[in-house]
Amino acid sequence: MEGFAPQPATKFSGSLVGSFATLPQTTDTFLREYMTASAVGNVVAALGRMEPSVRILRSMASNTQDETSTVALLAAFEAASFLSLPIGFVTERQLAALPDASSDFVLIVPNSTFVEDTTVAKLLARPKGSVVLATNTTSACLRWQPNGVPRADGRLKPFLAGLTALPIVPAPEMHAAMVEKVLPRVKQPVAWCVDPTAATRGPRFGVLCRFTTMAGGRTVGYVINMLAEPVAVGVRRRSGADARGVAVGNATDVRDGSSIVFWDALAGDLKLAPGQTLLVEL
Repeated sequence: MEGFAPQPATKFSGSLVGSFATLPQTTDTFLREYMTASAVGNVVAALGRMEPSVRILRSMASNTQDETSTVALLAAFEAASFLSLPIGFVTERQLAALPDASSDFVLIVPNSTFVEDTTVAKLLARPKGSVVLATNTTSACLRWQPNGVPRADGRLKPFLAGLTALPIVPAPEMHAAMVEKVLPRVKQPVAWCVDPTAATRGPRFGVLCRFTTMAGGRTVGYVINMLAEPVAVGVRRRSGADARGVAVGNATDVRDGSSIVFWDALAGDLKLAPGQTLLVEL
């Protein structure tokens, strides 16, 4: 444009606007990434709308007054993160607002020592098998009110004794226990990641994996390898007749439509480099 003089680069002093004005490649990269994100926005939204199949009780009083509860909370979250299921938290107030017969998720109680009476009542009312303890000190779990007053409830001791308890151990071992004791209690997603070497072929620790079914029957999801070494990850699709699932021999990257090759179609094992992320359609 005649008479137009661009602003000097020093005007922007290294700001984001300055980068766009002086570095065209930055603008190009930004626009391409934005367009890619927009193109798969429906996939990202569908994955974000998945309701957690596993929730962890978040007791503020327990976490502020007892560090063992905080350790149990963090350990349970880390180990459960790789179950190939959406997980989340539920506060005591949120739990109190749920119907007594609610069984939409498995609730993990991480050594919560100081909880409200309403929380204990809700736990006692939940369906059998929908509550799991994550603790090394079962005797202290749920024993006190937030103000430190001991809880006198004759039903509590037999209730705790009848629950499945996961020990607080290093995350890979704790994850293995969750695969064995928690995973069978929840509705598994349409596809999940497995350890090809495991006899149970359960979800592999260190690999984040989420899948959901979108409108039109499309199965989409993402796989992220967070391990420090290359790993073979099997992606399997559940079928109505075979609860164990069937191996997936091919997939497509939803970002660019490229084919994702499985190096062993029979086993469904996919090689992922450390930190590699796949956004796929099965």
